[in-house]
Amino acid sequence: PETIIEKNYDGMAADMWSVGIVFVEVSCGLRLVEGLLIQRCGNVLQDASRRNVEAFKEASRKLRETFAEEGIIEGVVDSAVPELEGSRSWLVPLLAGLLHTCPLARPEAASLQSA
Repeated sequence: PETIIEKNYDGMAADMWSVGIVFVEVSCGLRLVEGLLIQRCGNVLQDASRRNVEAFKEASRKLRETFAEEGIIEGVVDSAVPELEGSRSWLVPLLAGLLHTCPLARPEAASLQSA
């Protein structure tokens, strides 16, 4: 989410965010960002689809706010795939790290390999 709002960003940290999004979509079977944007942004998303730069920034800001909410990752995992309950102890912290709104708080690729 920081790629639109901030001029300088860490490409590797942005990649880790992308890994988190893909992991949620594959493991939970839902389109997380699209669903959250539609649910939380409504008209802003429609404006963003018209290539309005300010609307893109507003949608990105709202997305960051959503992911910063306490318990959002737990809620997604619990509601999307109840069968993953046994995997919750490692899945939720992994996703919470990958989808952290602060790029510096996201894990590096090397730490994921060793996990």
